[in-house]
Amino acid sequence: MTDQRILNYFYGDDFTGTMSTAEIFTAEGLPTVVFTKLPSLSLLKKSFPKVRVVGIAGTTRTLPTARLAEELSPILRAMEEQQAVTYLYKVCSTFDSSEATGSIGLAIEIGKQVFEANYVAVHPSAPAFGRYVLFGNMFTALGRDSIYRLDRHPSMSTHPVTPMTESDLLRHLSKQTDLTKGLVNILSIERGVDSIKNDIRRLIDREVRIILFDCLYGRNHGEICRAVYETASHPLFMMGSHEAAYGLSELFRDLGLLDQKAYSRKDEEVSDRGPILVVSGSCAVISGRQILWARKNGFAEIAVHSDKLLTPETKGIETARVTGAALQALNKGRSVVVHTAVGSEDERIDNVRTMAVRSGMSAGETEAYIGDGLREIVRSVLSAFSVKRLVIAGGDTAGAVQKCLHIEALQIAASVGDPAPICYVYSREPEINGAEIAFKGGQVGQEGYFGTIRNARTPDFSQAALGSL
Repeated sequence: MTDQRILNYFYGDDFTGTMSTAEIFTAEGLPTVVFTKLPSLSLLKKSFPKVRVVGIAGTTRTLPTARLAEELSPILRAMEEQQAVTYLYKVCSTFDSSEATGSIGLAIEIGKQVFEANYVAVHPSAPAFGRYVLFGNMFTALGRDSIYRLDRHPSMSTHPVTPMTESDLLRHLSKQTDLTKGLVNILSIERGVDSIKNDIRRLIDREVRIILFDCLYGRNHGEICRAVYETASHPLFMMGSHEAAYGLSELFRDLGLLDQKAYSRKDEEVSDRGPILVVSGSCAVISGRQILWARKNGFAEIAVHSDKLLTPETKGIETARVTGAALQALNKGRSVVVHTAVGSEDERIDNVRTMAVRSGMSAGETEAYIGDGLREIVRSVLSAFSVKRLVIAGGDTAGAVQKCLHIEALQIAASVGDPAPICYVYSREPEINGAEIAFKGGQVGQEGYFGTIRNARTPDFSQAALGSL
């Protein structure tokens, strides 16, 4: 008999990765819903009784470290009270963080305390996505052919808020937490579960409190999660990328908590959603390529002068200009891509930095101003045109923009071959409820991703919804 408990409760440090995690759990046969705020246990039992995985879409990746504990501690404590079998803190698979912003080390400390964990497993690899940890160092793919050490990656090494200048993840964490750290390397992992457990126990005996896991292949996920489950205090709390969902799903099946095919859906698919709106606040190389593809394939392209979003005197003029241009194109039946940069070399990035230095703004403050401007553009467009499908590109942008959409929960509508699925929106606003949205990380997707989203077929929300608010 299938276990009726919540098998996993996870907190995502950004919107894009949160939905990628939900996509994997859904594909693995676990009915999954992601909430923007912690739902009560009574709401889950009454309105979403068949759900087996619950996610919380958070924004801690961009939070100043001084605010992180205030945001995260009460959420993790409330999650722990709902007595799930396992808990996951989903981190970006490029581990981007710093002592000042989105501190993963502090998140580990908070989780360890809340769940009274004997150690915290850290499993950030995502091999299907081109993210690997070998001998404690992260390597990241760019496109299909090029793999860079993290500190030499063209985008991540120059990220405007959290540049990753260290590929050794334990050294990186040492700047964020004083907890003792250790590594289970790829040689041990390739020898199987017993070898992994032996290494974990040796590290525990040495009073190591953070254990990082190498991972090169997708098959490693299940072995790592099984070894962690059998050596960690319960309920299990771990930290990992969205692909940790593969390992946890395999664990649930091995433990007999999940039928081989616990959840599948066959609904009539509909393709005509009309023109779509894409809003990109990403400066990643891959997002730039996708914008260039859209330019060549029928999308109306609208460049935002990002520096003008930093002052009240120019913000209103700029958002009105962009909104007007977007509405003009949408009313003609053209899909629209609004963007703040085309790749990492766009001159607008330097313009923002120059303006920030002149105004004494931090990188985090400029990101917040730009996110607020994009949110205003989205809100204005949606109030004047019924967009049925929306794409938000850039993890930080997604967290900012979603606030104007009155989203209370999300459910996977369709996978599109990249870890940035189309999602249904649960909202108490009738014009928003059932709309479709895709949150795409800056480094995610093939060049034609926006076209794929525009043309994708999805069932109607009325057929597919797992519950209601």
